Amino acid sequence: MKTFKNPESFEMNEIQFNIEGLQKNPKTVFRDKLIMIFGEFVGTAMLVFFGCIGCIDWGNLSSITAPLNFGLVVMFLTQIFGHYTYAVFNPSVTIAATICRIIDIKLGILYILTQLAGATIGYGLLKLLIPLNFIPADHCTTQPLDSISSVQAFLIEFFLTSALILISCSHWDPRNRHNSDSIPLRMGLTVAGLGITGGHLTGASMNPARTFGPAIWNGQWNSHWIYWIAPLSSGFFSAFLYKFVFWNKNPKDSVGSLKS
Repeated sequence: MKTFKNPESFEMNEIQFNIEGLQKNPKTVFRDKLIMIFGEFVGTAMLVFFGCIGCIDWGNLSSITAPLNFGLVVMFLTQIFGHYTYAVFNPSVTIAATICRIIDIKLGILYILTQLAGATIGYGLLKLLIPLNFIPADHCTTQPLDSISSVQAFLIEFFLTSALILISCSHWDPRNRHNSDSIPLRMGLTVAGLGITGGHLTGASMNPARTFGPAIWNGQWNSHWIYWIAPLSSGFFSAFLYKFVFWNKNPKDSVGSLKS
């Protein structure tokens, strides 16, 4: 497995690898995949647990506290898990990673199942540890603003997810390997920025697993379909757009870099 050339820099393309080619020993390959799957489970559980704790109103919750908290959680989880699971934690990003051939289809399916399980366990742990009087019935659930239609909510979630998918694809693009000085910071700020932009309208989920965990524990299924169909369809569309329009199959032919 490749290592970072700069230990202070998290360059996703420096750690990309073909799972099938890691080791010739099938037992080692199987073990590595299990580690990746388990990492996604733990990471998604931590995402929902720590992220949703930041959504609790202790009496001074501002409109940007929850988005900033989720962004910071994504930042430190990407640092922890990114170098061996890609720190996906999101079925929509998993679909994009599969389309861009960052992970294979079988692993992608296992990732999605693991992410849903991790999100459910993560929120269950929150309800176990936090006094229930601080957790309202709709806590950390994502629901559209009453004044917007289902179509508007769908499109908002679609475009928010598209931004997340496109920046993920750009991190995987070989041409960007020298332009990404800190993937955790960039991803964290992206999630925080998108959350601030759309959080008051739809909750800015962009992640079916993140929505599923709180919904299943709180029994809140209002407009739940939006938070599946919009992000997943955006994952397909945006990844195909980047892969077949923006992705350069011959990165050596690209001119210059973003820093020049």
